[in-house]
Amino acid sequence: MIKKNPSNKPLPPRADGTSAPARRLLTVREACEYGRFGHTKCYEYINAGEIIAYKRGHRTMIDADSIDAFNASLKRIEPKAAAQ
Repeated sequence: MIKKNPSNKPLPPRADGTSAPARRLLTVREACEYGRFGHTKCYEYINAGEIIAYKRGHRTMIDADSIDAFNASLKRIEPKAAAQ
């Protein structure tokens, strides 16, 4: 979810050469919907260092890329061998 640039100034280029914002920040509620976990589990992941959070005033903002990285790091459940 990328919002418009309110100042209409060009955004600084990223390392990959695009002008997209450097961070995609979500509120806790948005992050829970995006990551498919609950509010309490979200704060557990923050405290464990598994997802990255920032404070903007009193509001906690979650880095969406850290949710993607966390989900990518989850272990796959291997199927059991079929009984013969």
